Amino acid sequence: MCGDSLHTDILGAAAQGWKTVLVTNDGLFSGFDTQSYSEESGIFANWRLDRRYP
Repeated sequence: MCGDSLHTDILGAAAQGWKTVLVTNDGLFSGFDTQSYSEESGIFANWRLDRRYP
């Protein structure tokens, strides 16, 4: 599952046993340090993707 929210996209997909990708430079977390949010919440994606625009 690919998403931009730890508490909905990533948490929900992980609960289903799916692998997860957190998009870090778009949507909800745009401009924020996603690692600190993961550490505080205890929710970790399998991968983090920093989306770059041309």
